[in-house]
Amino acid sequence: MSVAKKIVLSVGFLVVMFAAYGFYANHSSSTLNENTVSVFKWAHVINVGSQVQALSADGREYELMRIMAPNEAERSRAEGLISQLTPKLNKAYEEYEQAIQEAPFSNESDRSQKLARLNKLKEERKAYADVRQRATDLMDAGDHDAAIALALNDQSDVYKRMTELLEEDKADSVRLARAEMAYSEDVFSGVKTTTLIALVIVVILSIITLVLLLRSIKRSVDTILDGARHIAGGDLRSKIELDGDDEFAHIAHQFNTMVESMQKMIRKIKTTATDVAGSSEELTANANQSAQVTQSVAQSITEVAEAAEKQVDIVHKSNETIEEFQKGLEEAITNQRHAREQTQATAEKAAEGNAFVQSTVEQMNSIAQTVQQTSEIVSKLGERSKEIGNIVEIISNISGQTNLLALNAAIEAARAGEHGRGFAVVAEEVRKLAEESQNASQKISELIQSIQDETDQAVASMEEGRREAEKGKENVTATGESFSEILQMVEDVKKASLVVSDHVLHLRENMGTIINGMTEVDASAKGIGSESQNVSAATEEQAAGMEEIASSSRSLANMANDLQTETDKFKV
Repeated sequence: MSVAKKIVLSVGFLVVMFAAYGFYANHSSSTLNENTVSVFKWAHVINVGSQVQALSADGREYELMRIMAPNEAERSRAEGLISQLTPKLNKAYEEYEQAIQEAPFSNESDRSQKLARLNKLKEERKAYADVRQRATDLMDAGDHDAAIALALNDQSDVYKRMTELLEEDKADSVRLARAEMAYSEDVFSGVKTTTLIALVIVVILSIITLVLLLRSIKRSVDTILDGARHIAGGDLRSKIELDGDDEFAHIAHQFNTMVESMQKMIRKIKTTATDVAGSSEELTANANQSAQVTQSVAQSITEVAEAAEKQVDIVHKSNETIEEFQKGLEEAITNQRHAREQTQATAEKAAEGNAFVQSTVEQMNSIAQTVQQTSEIVSKLGERSKEIGNIVEIISNISGQTNLLALNAAIEAARAGEHGRGFAVVAEEVRKLAEESQNASQKISELIQSIQDETDQAVASMEEGRREAEKGKENVTATGESFSEILQMVEDVKKASLVVSDHVLHLRENMGTIINGMTEVDASAKGIGSESQNVSAATEEQAAGMEEIASSSRSLANMANDLQTETDKFKV
């Protein structure tokens, strides 16, 4: 049987045991609950019976108060109390009857006795009501003594029998309740004892089941561990002997199969390690010889590479010198081209300057003529200003005369009195107009005088400008002659610059051919040096590879020896 099945069966057995115990505990709890409910119902019967007995006692007291009331007020009060009590008493009797009907009787005899007593109580209650009605009728008829005698004798006897029935029924209910409590205690004691016994049995069976299961598992595990210790110690000859058809037996079988495979592998490793050790020694010897030869070749190639590098340095320096010369030549060509352009620009500017000088001479002549004409016009303007001044002086004199006439007219108007008032106003206006004309004439005269002064200054300035224009004309003429000479010299320089430029361009073409040749030589020398370095590097790498191969061969031989040592530890 497999371990899983053993565990499942063990757990299943324990589950069944605990389920049976749980079912029994549930049944016992239900029984105890039923007994508790029964006790509660009997307690309810006792409680309701006590209420009926208490209310009946109150009713009896109120009834005596009503019959023995000394006056109508006390009687009415007692009847009121009876009216309030009657519904409560009726309800209490109904609850009491219902409680007895629902009470849990253990046998039919107790039920019959209880119901018979209840029926007798109903009869006594009816008899009590009849006696009460008879007493009421006597009181209504005015026979109080007979009513009191009836209440104290017949009614009292009926009440006493009712009380005895209630007390008897109460005692019987207490007896039945105690019987239920005793039965409940017996059930609880039995459940408690049974529960403890069942719990002990379940625990003991669980422990036995677990011990048996663990012992079976431990025996298999110890057997496997013992075999594993022998194999871990290098003894591959040991086998794990384990009977059964569980998982541990399968593990032991697979473990034995693995050990057999390891035996085959160890034997093969020993054989292979021996072969590898011999081959590694031969490979190490060959690798050492190849490394020595490769080292010699690498040294020779290194010398070739050094010679090629020297040649490259020489060619490189020559190439740098030629390149510097070419740069200087290019700068000379650039400067020559710039000088030629400057010469051309200078010639153009000189031509423009000569033309400008000629134009300036013509402008100076025109300016001199214009100044002369302007001087004449300004002189004429001065003469016209003098004429205007004479006219303004005449106007001023007329204004003065007009002012005197207006003053005389005002005097005459004043003498004329009322008749000359309108003429006086006109004379006043004429006087004001004469004064304004005289003031305007004065301002015009001052303005004319200022214009004449400025005109005289302008004439003098024009004359001075004319003389300066003549001098400028002479200077510009001399400048024009100088520009003509400069233009001729610039043309000569331009021609010489063209000749030099042609020679420099031809020299640059020859230098280009030289540079191309040196570049090819430099490239070839660099190629030789680079290839020599590559070959030298490859040779050195090959030598290093040979050293690594030799080192790896030695390591391989050592590992083969170590492998042989380790495999010898196993016993196959």
